[in-house]
Amino acid sequence: MRTLVVTHVYQQAKPYLTELFASIAAQTDQNFDCVAFNYGLDAPLTQFGFVGTEVANEHNLGIPDARDWALRYALEQGYELAIFIDADDVMAADRVARTKAAYSDEYGFYYTGLNLLSNRQRDFFEGQQPSQVTSVDALMAHNFVGLSHFALNVKAAAAVIEAMTCPLDVVAYDWFLTSALLLNGLKGKRVDSTTYYRIYEQNTAGFTNSLTPEKLKRTVEVKAIHYRVMAEYCRAHGFSAMLTAYADRRHHYQGLLAQLEAETPAQMRQRLTTIHPTNAYWWSAI
Repeated sequence: MRTLVVTHVYQQAKPYLTELFASIAAQTDQNFDCVAFNYGLDAPLTQFGFVGTEVANEHNLGIPDARDWALRYALEQGYELAIFIDADDVMAADRVARTKAAYSDEYGFYYTGLNLLSNRQRDFFEGQQPSQVTSVDALMAHNFVGLSHFALNVKAAAAVIEAMTCPLDVVAYDWFLTSALLLNGLKGKRVDSTTYYRIYEQNTAGFTNSLTPEKLKRTVEVKAIHYRVMAEYCRAHGFSAMLTAYADRRHHYQGLLAQLEAETPAQMRQRLTTIHPTNAYWWSAI
């Protein structure tokens, strides 16, 4: 099976690249190619142990376009399976082997477990990650399939990739991608392997149950953008049944964002006391 491991590297992740590439080199199944899209790192990737194809950002692509480029690259080069990993994360040694073993025509994408790199026994999702995803309804409120622990059945998703246009202002590209796949009837399956997620200042998510005014506003903004993008996707591709659902949520979160911007610090503190995430997603109750 032609398999491609994909990562996107950037300057902020420079301290973590050696660990990333070591985890790729340690895979028990070495029958794969590797491509790294370089956002402008000021050092050669070989310095960090990278073996594969390095692609420079010659056209100054933003994050959504660079992710979209990787999907199309995998498709155009004839790969059957594309396994993604963020530049600041680490994959378990069996991830490639177990993802290949799970590969079938029945599923369009795959996702591993996600544990904290700082505490490898701690499950980021606290046991709430489902074994499979068959409907976009499961991802309506929040996303649990990040690109760093995601793999794509390239052949099954070919038509979706070819027809997909990613808006430049989309923030949660992984949420957009998995939602589009599910809307088109492709299912997702959990792979019995692990990706180790690094929590640090540059992460969007931050610590699992720590909610601040800044995170609250940012999350509401991300959700408003996501629902707008998905409503546009549904309109363009004829998913009329879901168009209304996404448009309604977009309206709700745009209104909520306006309320948050108008609140005083005291009102914001009071609001935070009423939000109680019941699981690992600090954004789940928003």
